[in-house]
Amino acid sequence: MDMPAWEFPVYPADLVEQDPTQRDQFNNDEVGLAGALVREVIQNSSDASDDSGPVKVRFARHTLEGQRADAFRALFPSLLPHLAACGLSAAAMDEPSADLLVIEDFNTRGLTGAIDQLDEENFRNFWRRHGKSGKGGKSGGRWGLGKLVYSSSSRIGCFFGLTRRKSSAASSFKAHTCFPGGRS
Repeated sequence: MDMPAWEFPVYPADLVEQDPTQRDQFNNDEVGLAGALVREVIQNSSDASDDSGPVKVRFARHTLEGQRADAFRALFPSLLPHLAACGLSAAAMDEPSADLLVIEDFNTRGLTGAIDQLDEENFRNFWRRHGKSGKGGKSGGRWGLGKLVYSSSSRIGCFFGLTRRKSSAASSFKAHTCFPGGRS
């Protein structure tokens, strides 16, 4: 099995650096981070109904120990220098167990569209856009910012995504990090 590759584009020196200040919307006095995460997940899943039945969402906490925790941590060595460069703590990597939150949804379209080119489909809108969304009309979350709650919920600013597409037997997988300032 190939290990996921952490992708960090080299930004030109003349590119305007932008810190994602919108994160503060998801952890405030009115709504805590856990509530914002649940709300965002349910909203995204509901908006992506495939009309095959009611949309179902499952949240499960898993703790990996021993060899399973070691195997999970083996995914991150090349990420560690980027965490340090962004001022994020990697202390979670030194703990004996690994706590995971697994979120699954059912009866949804998934992250449709090309993974290797730009189109107007869900894969691009979720993984490659901030502040812009393919949603319109009565869909919630039309600003394309809610997904910041996923990386904000991670102690290392990281989450994984896996989608199983009905159009093929293959799944598409993407590892993602979202750092303050967007640079590493």
